Amino acid sequence: GDKPILIMQDDTGATDFFSEFTQSGVSLELRSKDSTGASVEIFRTRADSITFNDDEVDMDFIVKGDSTANLIRTNAAQDNVGINCDPDSAARFHVSDGGGKAATVRIESTDGDADVGPIVQLFRNSGSVTAGDSMGSLIWKGKDSAGNSPDYGKIYVRVEDTTDEDADMRFEILRNGVLADQFRIRHSEVVVNEDGVDTNFSLITGSTHFTS
Repeated sequence: GDKPILIMQDDTGATDFFSEFTQSGVSLELRSKDSTGASVEIFRTRADSITFNDDEVDMDFIVKGDSTANLIRTNAAQDNVGINCDPDSAARFHVSDGGGKAATVRIESTDGDADVGPIVQLFRNSGSVTAGDSMGSLIWKGKDSAGNSPDYGKIYVRVEDTTDEDADMRFEILRNGVLADQFRIRHSEVVVNEDGVDTNFSLITGSTHFTS
């Protein structure tokens, strides 16, 4: 018939719980319902897709591993995803090795020709890029003795000129609690100690050691 429903009911407790399978056109839906009227769509299958949490409620998706409870976990309230962890709210995608793997992330290319690979690309897809915009950062963060999590090091690229397509790359390192610009590569020059802090510059070539 029109939108047939298969209902399974558990009425052993104070609240009745229902699982409903509904065929609606090309879609097969699974809903969780109770006797209070609460209803949540768990998943919906179509010929071209499988959708979890189509109602967009606070419902997580969890895949358990042999030794971890969160091999893959989405946190619906935070709109993010974790691998081997419940994702931190500050990250859209959070990966934790749990201290048990040689590599936290491995990106592999099996290309056998002379082309470069694998490639990691940071793409800022903005329709209104202006001078001074950051094009992406690599940040080294960790705990200190007080339990804070400062940025210990940072590499990032900024746009200098959007017309001539000029940019600069900056290398910053934590110094007395503040990130200092220690090395900068511009389209027109290379600068050491851009911030002018009290930092020596050493050049070692063979048996020669020059320090300023």
